[in-house]
Amino acid sequence: MLVIILTIGFVLIQGGCDYNVPGRFSRILAENVNEQIVEMTGQTERSVGEIELILRKCAHLVEYLVLGTVVFIAVMTFVESRILAYLIVALMTVPVPFVDEFIVQGNTAGRAVHLLDVYLDMLGIFMAIGIGSLYFGLVRVREVMESYDNSLDRF
Repeated sequence: MLVIILTIGFVLIQGGCDYNVPGRFSRILAENVNEQIVEMTGQTERSVGEIELILRKCAHLVEYLVLGTVVFIAVMTFVESRILAYLIVALMTVPVPFVDEFIVQGNTAGRAVHLLDVYLDMLGIFMAIGIGSLYFGLVRVREVMESYDNSLDRF
C-alpha cells in the first residue's frame, strides 16, 4: 500500500514525466548496438525497435518478479500460515501493476496504457509467489527431515 501511495504522490508532485521522445534507450541502443545487430542478423533499423520492445517487456517481468519475491519473503518471515501469507502477498502486490498502468501511465503525457504490461507484471508477481513457495516448501521438507534424523539419533 505504501508503494502505491508513494507512486501516486510522486506523479502528483512531479506532474508526470514526458516520454514523448521515442526513448533515450532507443537512441543509446541505436548508436551503440545497431551496427552489431546488422552484422549479426543482416536486419536494419527495425531490429532496434524490436529489441527495445522485448527488453522493455522483459523489464516489466523482472521488475515485478523482484517486487513479488521481496514481499513474499518478508511476509513469509513473519506469518506462520501459508494461506494467509499468500493472501497478504496478493493484496500487497496485485494492485501495483494496475495503479502503475491505469493511474500513473494513464495520466502521464506521452504514455499509454497497455494491458500486456499488466499481464507481464502479474506473471512476474505470480512467478515470485511460485518460486518463493517452492523455496519455503523445500526449507520445510529439510526441517522435517532433520527433525526425523534427530529423533532417530535418540535411539
